Amino acid sequence: MTGFVNKINYAGIDFAKTSHDKKCILIINRMSIILSILMFTFACFALLFKIYMLLYFTTPFLFAFSLAPWFNSKGWLTFSKFFFCFVPMTCLIIICIFNSIEQGDRFFFLTTATIPILLFRKTWLVYSVFYLNVAAFVFAQWYQSNHAPILTIPKEIEIIYWYFTLISVFAVLFFVIRYFKGDSEIYEKELEEKNDLISEKNKEITDSIKYAKRIQQAQMPSEKNFGIHLRRLKNKT
Repeated sequence: MTGFVNKINYAGIDFAKTSHDKKCILIINRMSIILSILMFTFACFALLFKIYMLLYFTTPFLFAFSLAPWFNSKGWLTFSKFFFCFVPMTCLIIICIFNSIEQGDRFFFLTTATIPILLFRKTWLVYSVFYLNVAAFVFAQWYQSNHAPILTIPKEIEIIYWYFTLISVFAVLFFVIRYFKGDSEIYEKELEEKNDLISEKNKEITDSIKYAKRIQQAQMPSEKNFGIHLRRLKNKT
């Protein structure tokens, strides 16, 4: 089981040309695993409480999220980035149209809005996809406030669903923050190692200069001897 998870986790890593590409592949694969588990859990929730209509979107999106590592394994990293940015957002919009505002699905936009920050370097792309998620959140809030849900579930189940949604949001945000922290710590460690290497090289250069200076001073006559030789030369002339 561990080997299978690692295979998904590192799918496409051989196609990484830069450290940024490597980071993108890893986070897409890991987020894909997390979101697939979430969709599978929602599907089990639907079966447990006999809310079979939930399966209409949990099943296809479970399949969609599982595709991202496969795209990476084919070397389609750019496509995978955009796919992974827009599929979760589309999934949430559909879920929010189905469900009521009390179920809290719209709060998942807090997690999808972080995805472009992780995957893109170009500022305009980050802002564009981020604000698109903000617009999707506003739309979901407006739609759920003004339209009856397609899917209605009993109040007691709705409360359980609401708590499960919030726990899932916190879990995904924790993963993102932990990833950022881990990435930052690795960068700081690399920076410290480079600074230590530079300091060591500077010390070697400084020691070499001091050693060369001592050799020159040892070969050159002292000021006293130099003065004596200079007076002898003057006397000879």
